[in-house]
Amino acid sequence: MAANPTNFGEIAAEPAGDSHDDEVSTRRPSALEGLRRQISSQKAVSLPSSPHRSSILASDLRGPSDFTEADLMSTWNKVLQSSPFLNKPLLPYEEWHIEFSEITVGIRVGVGKGLMCMHRLKIVHRDLKSANCLVNKYWTVKICDFGLSQIMSDSAMNDNSSAGTPEWMAPELIRNEPFTEKCDIFSFGVIMWELCTLSRPWEGIPPVQIVYSVANDGARLEIPEGPLGSLIADCWAEPERRPSCQEILTRLLDCEYTLC
Repeated sequence: MAANPTNFGEIAAEPAGDSHDDEVSTRRPSALEGLRRQISSQKAVSLPSSPHRSSILASDLRGPSDFTEADLMSTWNKVLQSSPFLNKPLLPYEEWHIEFSEITVGIRVGVGKGLMCMHRLKIVHRDLKSANCLVNKYWTVKICDFGLSQIMSDSAMNDNSSAGTPEWMAPELIRNEPFTEKCDIFSFGVIMWELCTLSRPWEGIPPVQIVYSVANDGARLEIPEGPLGSLIADCWAEPERRPSCQEILTRLLDCEYTLC
C-alpha cells in the first residue's frame, strides 16, 4: 500500500522550530483547554469500541479533533503487524520499500509533534504506545486514550497505581517513583524502536519478567546502530537526561532518511 506523497508530506514537512510551533497555544484554544479540563477532572478521553467521533490529539498540533470511522485505518501497532501491508513478515530496514521507509519517518515526527503539543499543555500521557497511535488513510498520526493522563505540577508527581503497559512503561512508573513528562519520552523511544526494527517489544517475555528486569536490572531492548539508535538510547536514559520533544524532533529531521 503506497502512501500519497502530497498528503504524507503534511506530516513531516513542518520542521521543528518552524513558526507553526508558536501557534500551538493559539490554535483552537477552547478545544485544547477542553482536553486539559477533562484530564484535570479525571474524565478519560479514550477510544471507544466504535471509533466514531472519538476525542484525540492530532500530530498536526491543531489539538483534539473528530476522527471518524471513515477516516480510521488502524492503530499503528496493527499496521506494523500486518503481513499484507508489508508483503513479507518482518523485513530488515534496508529491504523496506521506499514508501514504507518514508511513512515511518512521518509516523515518528507525527507522534513527536503530538507529544510536544501535550507537554506544552502540561499533559503527561503515561500510557503512550503504538496501540494508542492512530493512523488514517493519509498516514496522519493521532494520539488517543488519555485515561491515565495527568496534568503536570511544578515538581515531580506521584501515583501508586502502577498503571500502564509494561512493554512501554518507564522504569520510574513501574517502581511507583515520582515522575515527570519524561516518562512519555521513554515510551516514545520504544515506539521508535518498533518502527526501526519492525519487531514487537519484549516479544515472548512475560509481563511480570519485563517489569522486574526493566525496573530492577536496568534491562533495555537491543538498541539499533546508527543515529536513530543513539536517539532511542537517549530516550531510555535516566529521566533528567532524556531529551525534550523539541530536541527529538530536531534530531529526527537531521536523520530523516538515514538508515538505522
